[in-house]
Amino acid sequence: MSGGKMIDLMNAALCDNFRDYYMGIAAENLATKYKISKEEQDGLAAESHKRTSTAIDNSYFKDRIVLVEIKSHEKTTYFDTDEHVRHDVMHRGDGKTSSDF
Repeated sequence: MSGGKMIDLMNAALCDNFRDYYMGIAAENLATKYKISKEEQDGLAAESHKRTSTAIDNSYFKDRIVLVEIKSHEKTTYFDTDEHVRHDVMHRGDGKTSSDF
């Protein structure tokens, strides 16, 4: 592998390819430019989790999700649902939700 360039795919996925900075910075810049408050951002995030939770509970997209099977020595694990949805999310409305960026 001489002369090749290594690219960290996680870094590539988190970058805005048009501006050459992280997507979190892009989001902060857009929020400033369009005067989107932290409270509005938190409300949209909470609504997104609620809608996703409803879609999962009602199997709205079940026929569009590919089952992924991961076998290990001890067991087989199946993934067919987004595991990062916060089903119990509540919008506090105070804009004090922690930010990832």
